[in-house]
This record gives sequence, structure tokens and C-alpha cells, in this order.
Amino acid sequence: MPPFDPKTLHDGETTDAAPAAVVAVEEPPKRKRRTAKKTPQRAETGAGDHVDEILHEESLREKRRIVAAHAVLNRLADRNQDAANCQRLDIDPEEWRLVAAVFDDVRNEPELRRVISSRQGVLQAIANGATREEISAAETALAEAVRAENEAAATVDDLAGVEAGPVLLQQIQRLEARLAGLRKTRAEAQSHLNRARSQFAMVCSRAPKELQRRRDEGVADVHRSEEGVRLQVLDRKIDGIRSRWASGRVYKWAHEATSGAWWCFLARECPAAIVTGGRHGPGRHIDATVIEEFRRDQVQRVLPELLAEADELRPRVAAMLEEAEAPVHAWAATGCLTLEML
Repeated sequence: MPPFDPKTLHDGETTDAAPAAVVAVEEPPKRKRRTAKKTPQRAETGAGDHVDEILHEESLREKRRIVAAHAVLNRLADRNQDAANCQRLDIDPEEWRLVAAVFDDVRNEPELRRVISSRQGVLQAIANGATREEISAAETALAEAVRAENEAAATVDDLAGVEAGPVLLQQIQRLEARLAGLRKTRAEAQSHLNRARSQFAMVCSRAPKELQRRRDEGVADVHRSEEGVRLQVLDRKIDGIRSRWASGRVYKWAHEATSGAWWCFLARECPAAIVTGGRHGPGRHIDATVIEEFRRDQVQRVLPELLAEADELRPRVAAMLEEAEAPVHAWAATGCLTLEML
């Protein structure tokens, strides 16, 4: 039997294609290089794979940012969006879906952290009752507590000088106990109001910088306006009269008469009180009668007029300030930035 010949197929038949077929089987198949699929436009313009890789990396980074945003949002929601908490804080559950939609539009991480931090501050403020309505309610409660305390204190003072029998003495003791309770209630109302104002101020301070700038400019414009300037002047005059003239005997004459500041004060406030010669003898003297008349005029005539004018201006200035601060207050109450605020 002849030796095996790979070129022989059947009974001595051979073919020229056989060696090529055998070689093709022996060589391992080459792996095709995977490349990014080019769009027809890129194929025509000759754009290479480098552009596709850059775009692919950008897309991955963008997806990672969005996933991170939703992860933080979900952690926030797990803490704050259980049904009982939403009902207690009076938060619409749909609101978080709107917040999620806003986060989808946020692309840089520092801005995302700022938005989440601000939103969390708003929820904390709502939890502490720091809305405008809560502040108004606290102010009303405080005013009511002060009124009740003053009435009870006046009643106790009226009965202090009365010769009381056993029954009246018992009623006075009850009034004093009630007065102590009212004072405690007033202190609690004041504490609640201070806490609400502090929380609300904290939330307002987290408002976006544009709202802060607009609020500051609006408040400054109000203070520079005609009504604002006039009210500031009136308040200074009222404080001056109350501190200098409304205390009965204004100064201790024997001590203050030798003070240079006292002479300057009288020359500015009541120059008619400085007299020269006359019944007081030679030289300059201070006429206490003129000072007392001036003091009485300041307290009984000038002060009520200034108070009336200030009371007339104050609501208008307060309304202007409220309008200037309205965008920040709206943001603090909702935590959402709208086109109307800007």
C-alpha cells in the first residue's frame, strides 16, 4: 500500500485546489475589529472613530450624573415623603415628581447639591412652622397673650390697695395664679414667634442669588423713596422725644448745668432756654421754666402729631417692602423658582 499522500483524494485522483483548502483549514480565523458605526454623513466627511468615542464618553458621564441625582432624590424622598410625614407637613406628593423633573434638567453637580440643600431647608422650615401663615398666627397669639396678661395685671394692681376679706383674698390669689400662667403663655408665644421668624429668615437666606439681589435692590429703593425717608426721619424724631423729653424731669439741673454737652444740647433743641442777664444776673443762664414748657409742648403736642403721621405712612412703607420681598417669600414658601419671581 502506497504511503499516505494528502494530495490524493480517491484512488489516485488529485486536484490543485486541495492544498489551498487544507491550508485554509489549518489557519485560525482572524477576528474582525469592532468599530463604531458611522453615520452616512461622517463616512462622507471622513470623521474618524475619535469623535464617536468622545461623544460616547460624554453620554456615559451624563447618564451617571442623572443616576446620581435620582439616587440623592430617592434618599431625600425616603426620609421625607412617607404618607404620614406628607400629611403632617401638608406637602403634595406630586410635588416630588415635579422636583424630579427639575433635577433631570440640572446638569452640573454643584448646582444639583445646592438645589437639594435648599429644598431640604424648605422642608425643615415647614416642619418647624416657619411659613408666613404660621408667623402671622404666632404674632396674633402673642398679641392676645400680652393683652390678657396686661388686663390681669391691671386687675391685680387695682385690688392691691383694697382691704380684702377671705373671699376677695382668695379671688386675688386666683388672679395672681392666672397671671403667672398668662405670663408663661406669653413667653411661649414669644419663643414660638422668634423660632418661626428665625427659621423663615434661614430659608430666605438660601434663596438663589438673583432673588437675593432683586430683594436687596427693592428694599433699598423703598428706603430711598419719599415715604421711606420721611418715615425714617419721623422715627428718629419720635425716639428722640421719648428718650430726652418724655421722662418727666429731663435732667438733674445741678449736675448737668455745668456740662458743655448740656449747653450744646439746649442750644440745638431749645435755644430759648438759654438767657443772658435779666433776673438771673449777669452772664448766661438756663431758664428751667422755659425748658419745662418746651418739654410739655414736645410731649403733649409734637409727639402725638409725629405718631399720627408715622402711623399713616407705616402701612404704605410696609406694603412696599412686602412687594419687594415677595419673590423671596414665595420661594421660601414653595421652594420652587418660577418665571413670575424673576
